[in-house]
Amino acid sequence: MKGDRPVRALLLAVALGTAALGVVAQTSPVAAVVPTCTLCAGGEYQPLRVPVRVFSTITNTNDVAPIGRKAIGVGAGTAFSIDLLGLGAPTFAPRWLPNTVTAAGDVLGAMVSVTVQAPTHSGSLTAYATGSAKPIASSVNFVAGRSVSNTVLVRTNSAGRLTVSLAGTSAGLAHVTIDVLGWFSASSFTNGTPDDLSDERGARLTNITRKRVLDTRNGAAADTPIGPGATLTLPITGAPTGAVAVLVNLTAIQPTATTMLAVVPTALKPGRAPGTQNLNIRAGATQSVLVPARIGPDGRVRIYNRSGNTNVMVDVLGYFTGGALETTRAGRVVPLTVPFRSFDTRVAAFGKVPLGPGQAEDWSFAAFSNSVNIGGSPLGKQTALLGNLTNASLARSISTVPVNSSLTMYPKPSVAGTKPPIITNLSSAEGSPVSNLTVATFDAKQIVRVYNAKGYAHYAFDVYAVVLGD
Repeated sequence: MKGDRPVRALLLAVALGTAALGVVAQTSPVAAVVPTCTLCAGGEYQPLRVPVRVFSTITNTNDVAPIGRKAIGVGAGTAFSIDLLGLGAPTFAPRWLPNTVTAAGDVLGAMVSVTVQAPTHSGSLTAYATGSAKPIASSVNFVAGRSVSNTVLVRTNSAGRLTVSLAGTSAGLAHVTIDVLGWFSASSFTNGTPDDLSDERGARLTNITRKRVLDTRNGAAADTPIGPGATLTLPITGAPTGAVAVLVNLTAIQPTATTMLAVVPTALKPGRAPGTQNLNIRAGATQSVLVPARIGPDGRVRIYNRSGNTNVMVDVLGYFTGGALETTRAGRVVPLTVPFRSFDTRVAAFGKVPLGPGQAEDWSFAAFSNSVNIGGSPLGKQTALLGNLTNASLARSISTVPVNSSLTMYPKPSVAGTKPPIITNLSSAEGSPVSNLTVATFDAKQIVRVYNAKGYAHYAFDVYAVVLGD
């Protein structure tokens, strides 16, 4: 490491000082529903039994007019809205939410895989609650001719509607698919039984640590590339008691053909492919995606590869674990009203200086944490953030030598000179921005470090949710 930059505390505080930041939580009096708890199931993760495709312009699944590929608009872009929480019958999403969910207010947010397929021009997709101002933060960045996916923590409005905006430097068309992986419940969610304080309970984000559990390049008998149409079964060992889902960074490494990967909890029928996807990647590239993967009844997950031979790495960043007392706060995930761009190194307010090869810099989130509130009341202690980390541009160190790099976001080490973790958050190449949903864990002073492996990287971080501490 060439050296660490000074912590960027003052710049972040100034940028946040002008922002009216709030968190949407259940606003109706909790006592009217469940008088014996305060937060109840609020901020707890409810993974689906299996991921479900709820929207596709390719198959016309719940598509909206005009049917089919959506327009990529210049400037502010073009937008369309869908009833993400209103799919199916009788009235509220029995296809992917419990039948006992009776109101959009029961849902704080959803974890979805958003895919832009076969775009004719480069641009970005932004998903946000219908009726809210379009945020600066983008959800997926795409390049002409390449399909790309990203996991997104989305908000809907009070009626359960979601707006998707497509913007680019030139007008064009693109297909869009949305797969629901799970959702975060509000304090009002009772699972239809207000007198039962246990059956509505979800899971909390716990044990946010990094460990590599699979690298198919190792050459061991169990570690070989996943072939075309094949599935790799991965045991989730070391999970805490009560873990229902594992938060993994899935990386595909130089597949021999353009392909799609999907993570599912149970075995697939012979010859069948999943109806959802988590990662799209072109031949020869390396790309990562964060996946909240539900753990199957046998304690395993399955990774499906559609085409070619694909090496993969799987890094565990945490677990969603049930069984926490309702009186505790730790591990609850609370989405922001809208995604918030906390910093962007391309902007003068943040130095307008890229991060060089082998360099790290620190960002203080103390001012941010103090500004987060519900109805004007401070939210209190936070231990981590969920947000979109984007390598916006990557430049060569030597003009004649192509560069590939990676960004790693982790708590500032307590010992100076500590090497960065070998487990990265995203891989990037020249010529196109790359994003990945990321867990940013604080150190004791709420500082996060970002490390760039090679080249000169301009990057941004958009906060989608905060993780509560006790």
